[in-house]
Amino acid sequence: MKRTSLFVLVILLSLCLCFFFLQKKRQGETRMSIKQNETSYTFTASYDPGLTPAVNHYLDTYASRFRKEHTNIRIRTLEGELEIKADKRLNSAASMTEVDQICRGISRLINPNQFTSFCK
Repeated sequence: MKRTSLFVLVILLSLCLCFFFLQKKRQGETRMSIKQNETSYTFTASYDPGLTPAVNHYLDTYASRFRKEHTNIRIRTLEGELEIKADKRLNSAASMTEVDQICRGISRLINPNQFTSFCK
């Protein structure tokens, strides 16, 4: 009985260690997605936290465009994470095109090597 308990404990600890190292590895991955339908547009990205100042600067550069066109969007930024949401019903077609272009620009900034496959 003790042997079985010890064996199960060792297996559980091994699985925990594997999970920990896999999560650690995934934290360095760059992930991006654009999801849209008739009423909403959502861009999400996870990236190297060291790029956060560059991403924030990029967003600040284009913030005046959003204000000028009265674009209604929600931007959430954290260290190494970004989410941009827009309701298409509240924005003009021109505003939505601008939002899409800015999100694709952020994609190029975050991961220039994979941008072409991301756009397809």
